[in-house]
Amino acid sequence: MRKIFIDGGGNWKKIVDRYLALAEFDKIYVFEPNPIFYNSYETSDYDLIKKAIWTEDTKSNFFISKDANQVASSLLEEKLCKVDGSLVSNYWFDPIEVECINFSKWIFENFNKEKDDITLKLDIEGAEYRVLPHMIETGAINFLNKLFVEFHFDTLPDKKGMELKIVEEIKKMGIEVLDWD
Repeated sequence: MRKIFIDGGGNWKKIVDRYLALAEFDKIYVFEPNPIFYNSYETSDYDLIKKAIWTEDTKSNFFISKDANQVASSLLEEKLCKVDGSLVSNYWFDPIEVECINFSKWIFENFNKEKDDITLKLDIEGAEYRVLPHMIETGAINFLNKLFVEFHFDTLPDKKGMELKIVEEIKKMGIEVLDWD
């Protein structure tokens, strides 16, 4: 079996490298829509896909957070940002337009359940509340062997509790679900 690592929300390459130091993979894909991070992947052999993971192929506003590392940037304008220990809204530079990818469709088009052992890491700043249920609905979730995910219920308070239902449903399918810090 091919060992595949898919990083949803790559951020800086050094973040991806931190996990990859723990395991061997035959192929590594990194999804990152924020241009600030692109140059950190220039010397890597990872497949950098400069798109946001979503539920459809489209273009969307991407809200770049004003924090120094832009780590809270999101497709979701309603997502709050942590600033000096407080949660604030509208802590964005002007949004940029990014391409979004129907992640379930991409999984179906690129992988084989019987031939690929897939580890997915999702840190997509709130979009996980749409993407994971879509993957469950389409069956794309069944291609995964392991899922690392960071749920952003602290910055999307109206979503709090939804993550428990999503994780429970995924675990029932025999997929290992772990927290991503």
